[in-house]
Amino acid sequence: MSTLANKQEEYTYQRRFIRHPIRLEIEVHHTQVYTSWTQNISEDGVCFHLPFQLAIGREVEVWLYLNNKQEETPIRSRCRIVWHSQDKKEVRHGGHFLFFLNNGKEILGNFLKNQ
Repeated sequence: MSTLANKQEEYTYQRRFIRHPIRLEIEVHHTQVYTSWTQNISEDGVCFHLPFQLAIGREVEVWLYLNNKQEETPIRSRCRIVWHSQDKKEVRHGGHFLFFLNNGKEILGNFLKNQ
C-alpha cells in the first residue's frame, strides 16, 4: 500500500499549475536572440522549440508576446532549462520561470485564467 509521503518521495516534481496548449511568440535571449513559438505554457513554466539544444540548468531570458509582437511590450522572465527532447526538426525545451520583470507574473496569470 502506498502512502502520500511515499508518492511525494517517488515523484519529487509535482505540477502546481495547469499547462495551457497555447502558441505564443517567444524570444529566447541566449548568445543571440532566437524567435520561436511556445508549445504550452503555465504560470511557472513554458515549453518552446529551438533549432539547437540548450543545456539543462542553463538560464536564459525569455520574452513572451501575448498578442501581437508589433503592438505590445513583452512579458520578460528569467528561465532555467529543466528538460529538452529532440523533435523531428527542432529541440523542445522545458523552462521553469525563476522571476519576472515588473508585473509580468500577474499579467501572465490573468491571461492564462481567461484561456
